[in-house]
Amino acid sequence: MTSSAPESLSSVTENSSIRLQAVDVRIDERSILRRISTSVATGKITSLVGPSGCGKTTMLRVLAGLQPISGGKLSMPSLDMTRGEVGFVFQAPGLLRWLNALQNVTLPLDLCSRELPKSERLELGQQRLSEVQIADAADLMPRQLSGGMQMRASIARALVTEPKLLLLDEPFAALDDVLRRQLGQLVVTLCRQRQLTAIMVTHGIAEAIDLSDNVIVMRDGQIVDEIDVAKEKTSAGDAKSSAELHERIYLAMSGGHV
Repeated sequence: MTSSAPESLSSVTENSSIRLQAVDVRIDERSILRRISTSVATGKITSLVGPSGCGKTTMLRVLAGLQPISGGKLSMPSLDMTRGEVGFVFQAPGLLRWLNALQNVTLPLDLCSRELPKSERLELGQQRLSEVQIADAADLMPRQLSGGMQMRASIARALVTEPKLLLLDEPFAALDDVLRRQLGQLVVTLCRQRQLTAIMVTHGIAEAIDLSDNVIVMRDGQIVDEIDVAKEKTSAGDAKSSAELHERIYLAMSGGHV
C-alpha cells in the first residue's frame, strides 16, 4: 500500500477554530516549519505524528503562543493563557517537589483565579484528582508518587482551569505500555466529557490511531498526510482500517521507504 497525497480536512473542519495558512517558522536561520496549512476541528482530538525533529513540538508551541511564526497566518480563537484557557501536558510531569499533589494541581488556579476563595480552589483540585483516579493521593509529595500517578496529577493540573484547548507533548512516552494505554483512554474520556479541543504530539502510530479523531502526519517540517481517523474506521472494520491506517502513516512518515 502506498501513501496517498495529503488531503484537506475541510470536510470535518467546517467549524474549525484553529487554522494555519502557509505558516513558516525559522529559528537561527534554520527552517523548522515550512508552508504549514491545516485546520483543527473544534471539540475533536487531533494527533501530530512524525519522526524526531520533524517539527511536531514546534507546531504545538506555535499553537500555544510560545513560538512566533516567521511567515504565513495563524487564525485562532481568542484564548487567554493567563486565565487558564489553554492547558498544557508535557512529557515530564513537572510537579513542584515542595508542594503536595493537591497543591500542584491547584497551582494554576492560585496563579490565575485568585478571586476564587482558597476553599473553592482546593475543592476544584480535589475534583480533578478524583477524575484522574488518584483522589487518595492529595496529601502525598511528588517523591511519594509513582511515575503514572505523577502524570495523572499533571493531567489534573492541566484541566483544573477548564481550558478550551488542551495541548499534549508526548505525555505518555516514559510510561509502560499498559499504563500508557490506560492514561490515553482516560484523557480521551475527559476530553469527550468536556467536548474539549485537544492536540497531541506522539511518536506512536497505534496511539494516534486509537486516541484521535484526526491525524496529521509530518516529515521534514511539512505536513505530508492528513487523515480523518473516525471516518476511516466507520467506513471499514476497525481492525482492518487500523492496520491500513498504520501502514499509510508509517509510509508517510518514512517517505515511502519500508
